[in-house]
Amino acid sequence: MSRPRVNRVAAVLTAVACSVAAVACGNSQAPTQGAAQFDPSVFPDSTFKGLTGSLTWYDSSGGLTTDAKNETVWKDFSALTGLPAQAEFTDGTSTKFRAAAEAGNVPWNLIEFGTGGEYFQAANAGLLEELDTKTVPVSSLDAASVDKFGIRVEDNASVLVWNTKALGGKKPTSSADLFNTKDFPGKRCLYKYPVSGGTLEVALLADGVTPDKMYPLDVDRALKKLDTIKSDIVWWDSGSTVLQLLNNGECSMGMVWTGRIYDAIVNQKLPLEFTWNGGLTTAAYFAVPKGAPSSKVGQAAIAMWLLDHQGQIGFVNKTTYTTAIKDLKASEYDPAVQPYVTSKENTATANTVSEDAKYYADNLDAVSNALASFQAQ
Repeated sequence: MSRPRVNRVAAVLTAVACSVAAVACGNSQAPTQGAAQFDPSVFPDSTFKGLTGSLTWYDSSGGLTTDAKNETVWKDFSALTGLPAQAEFTDGTSTKFRAAAEAGNVPWNLIEFGTGGEYFQAANAGLLEELDTKTVPVSSLDAASVDKFGIRVEDNASVLVWNTKALGGKKPTSSADLFNTKDFPGKRCLYKYPVSGGTLEVALLADGVTPDKMYPLDVDRALKKLDTIKSDIVWWDSGSTVLQLLNNGECSMGMVWTGRIYDAIVNQKLPLEFTWNGGLTTAAYFAVPKGAPSSKVGQAAIAMWLLDHQGQIGFVNKTTYTTAIKDLKASEYDPAVQPYVTSKENTATANTVSEDAKYYADNLDAVSNALASFQAQ
């Protein structure tokens, strides 16, 4: 997961360069080269044939997850349907979507909410179309991942990471060590926003609150705890930024999303280590905006996300972020990603907090304002 703070629009090239490009340019024949990898019985004609337009999705994540979708499931979607996919990268929130939806001028037919709180806010405000359960195979998901207006995807976490060189070989044991500046000196990188980064939750954990008593958040107590290390906090707002700060030693430790950590440690070989202890688990959501152009394409894209098992495995192998699809097994993923996947095996004894999306749906604005006010002081 990454949350870039600048707006930019990127068109995603068609999935299989020659065959899909031909369709995008007006060839009415479905591509055969890319589609050959699919079992046709898995992708019903009633869902994927005869779609027009393009997959236009509002992307609240960006960075690694966007690239991974483009290279796996969306690539397969283009190969199967002949439709291009294009993403609009936002400021990492659903603010632009809400403004467009409330104005009745929505240009996207799929939206990814980076947090459950933002998803439930939009659903409660009547800004989302109901899932078409004749198109989206919701029975393939565990019940906790299905809502009337969307599905839970990309289970992820924010966990404590440290620079092994900056700490001179010392190893923190939990996120509580963010507040132990005596034994673990240096700056602390914390996410600028309250959701998905565990900023308030880790403060309360360190102050003695147990995960089962975390919500509703005692925001004043959390800010009071953060105040004890305020001079040592560096606020970050994108995954690439925090990794740069950790790698160059500007921060000795911090809270970072697991997918970013996986890329940094396994692929980039950066001198970092992490612990699940005292982390925060959360997830993104997919939904179709009410009033979306070609809403059937958005519904079909969500169906593709659930039916394209090979693409889904490829996505997880690139990001570590899983969706609770019943017949996908952990053993199907690359063994290298297993330590970074948000799973019972990794979190069962780790004193992790599960982010309460419905709490944030009701309180996100107030909590965000309180944290911003604290940062400005």
